[in-house]
Amino acid sequence: MCKLSNLETLIWRRISGTSPVSLPYAIWNLNKLRHLQLEDELCNSYYFRFPDNNLDNYSQLYDMDFLYGIYLNPRENINKLLGKFPNIRKLRSSLDLDESYKYHVAIERLRQLESLNLSCDIYPDGPYQFNIQYPSAIKKLTLSCFLKKV
Repeated sequence: MCKLSNLETLIWRRISGTSPVSLPYAIWNLNKLRHLQLEDELCNSYYFRFPDNNLDNYSQLYDMDFLYGIYLNPRENINKLLGKFPNIRKLRSSLDLDESYKYHVAIERLRQLESLNLSCDIYPDGPYQFNIQYPSAIKKLTLSCFLKKV
């Protein structure tokens, strides 16, 4: 993947599986990447897990415009990861909440964000406090699957 320095669009289709797809560290070197999407054969969405160790050592993906399927784990540094996509306009992501935490996701830093689709699975041993700060440019907001898993 590191040899695809001019890659602008990556649509990853897979036949089966439910776990997130782990992207290689080379993803941070694709500076021209504008569109990243993961789906299965039935066009259901699955999620990418970006490599997030040592995020300070990797550059921002300024050209990223459309990110369809990023997996966000509240126990990791969500805000630092989202900061790697400062000009993103469309974002579809999944949050996995599995313990009793207070969650704060600073999406307002994404000043160009116009469309946000956020799905979330939570487990029955809450309670949860969930705070999302949205940017003023948001035009479309979809919240789905905020269900308790048993």
